[in-house]
Amino acid sequence: MFVAHEETYYSEYIVMREALTHAGYQVEVRSASNLTASTYMIPANTTIESTANTLPAGSYAQFQTQYQNYFGSAWNSTLNPTPSTIPVFGSILDVLDMSMYVALVVVGGTGAQAYNVDGIYSSQGVGSRFLSATTVQNVAEKLNSLAIEAIISGKPVMGQCHGAGIPANWRYPIPNMTPRTQLGPSILSGNQATGFPEPATADSLSNLGITYFPNSPVVIASPHTSVPDNNAGNHKIISTRDWYPQTVAHAALTLLNILRTFPPTTSSSIDVLILHGGAVDQDNCHYTNRNNDIPCNYGNGTNDLPADYTHLQSLLLANSSHDDFNFNVSQVNITGTGLPFDVLNECSMTTYFNQYDVIFFYKHWSTGVTLALQNAIVSFTDYGGGVVSLHHGLYNDIDVPTGNNKDILVHQLFNVQSAQSGWGANRLNYNFINTNLGHFITTNGLLYSNVNQAPGSWSNSIPYAVNSGYSYYFGNTLFDEIYTNTTFVGSPVIGRKCKSDHTSFWNWTTDKLPKFHIWFC
Repeated sequence: MFVAHEETYYSEYIVMREALTHAGYQVEVRSASNLTASTYMIPANTTIESTANTLPAGSYAQFQTQYQNYFGSAWNSTLNPTPSTIPVFGSILDVLDMSMYVALVVVGGTGAQAYNVDGIYSSQGVGSRFLSATTVQNVAEKLNSLAIEAIISGKPVMGQCHGAGIPANWRYPIPNMTPRTQLGPSILSGNQATGFPEPATADSLSNLGITYFPNSPVVIASPHTSVPDNNAGNHKIISTRDWYPQTVAHAALTLLNILRTFPPTTSSSIDVLILHGGAVDQDNCHYTNRNNDIPCNYGNGTNDLPADYTHLQSLLLANSSHDDFNFNVSQVNITGTGLPFDVLNECSMTTYFNQYDVIFFYKHWSTGVTLALQNAIVSFTDYGGGVVSLHHGLYNDIDVPTGNNKDILVHQLFNVQSAQSGWGANRLNYNFINTNLGHFITTNGLLYSNVNQAPGSWSNSIPYAVNSGYSYYFGNTLFDEIYTNTTFVGSPVIGRKCKSDHTSFWNWTTDKLPKFHIWFC
């Protein structure tokens, strides 16, 4: 964590430091010198409590609840008063490289602006606290160097509030005492950021070719194409808008999401098995033909045909600029002939499944879905495999000739189903709102351009709303079919605090796809 030698904003520093510490990280605070860093808050001598209360429709009590829910610890109220200085571990100039660190955080405050790599550098401090303009420039360029190294190695970097201007002014190639006109493009050129809400921020970001999101508390971006990061730095550059403790906590959680959920950079192959019931029979795809596994609920016109396993296979085999994953895709029609396993023998299927990292269960009807098959899939996840299913796999009908259903998958794996009784579907434009920014599943590869203010009330409440009094969320719109009777089975715990008999969300392997369950409803 880097704090300015002078004029570091206290709330941004202390809430971020405490949050990361409570999350289990060692936070090394460095500055431009070995001296303590000076702090301030507006109005002078204000506290964390009063600052949290100034968030429109927010409160200190809301911040305390938010902090407890996010980081599993109570906020330490003895840290509320603003001290005149904060201790530092030493100068950032003494850091050799980023090898010992997992992230780089730049704290805001007016003093942070001195460290923009913009060709204009001034001294900081007076008397015994004097730092020359040359030292300030060296520090600015050191931060630039460390940030580029972090991004290339897939480590997230963050600039808070006034400090968000520092990432906006980082350059590649790394400048070295060059005139301002020869600094090169910003690493965020062509991307997006937020920052301290004043007209100057909009102007400076625009001049750097960066799209400004003035209302977004936290924004995630990817580096300019000139940075040779091989996609490792995608969605790893974080900027924050303001100084409210609620926003700082939101930013800390965003950083933790990236640290905890993004898989390590890998060029190894990921072995995927698609279990399905065949391609769509376009000539006879009415739902009464159960030999056609994916029914054409809206006719068989070109724009109404459903996707089948061939589309999924093509999607996985296609190249993406957002990651370096390489998928080896195999597929088995479990209602076909010449199967590589015995669908009545769990051991036979378990042995076959264990050569894969992920099973994509893409079977609509319950034809061929034997008890042994379901038990083998559950066993696969118990020992670290990943299982993904769309609503086809959650549709739990009863196959009359065999009595097959998906009860084991529904109750032991997915904890969600679309029952045969009461089934219905809608095709609509659905709005997806990202309330958990930074998580790999909700962030990687998604280019969020729409920013909407949170509604006064949510139709489906989210448990820990971020900045509930003054919050803007990124979102996307998608035209899709949703099964209208999809419901949870029992009371599953899903997400950050998910604990079950199955594998953990955070059980990564060193050379394969991260092991996780995904429930789609």
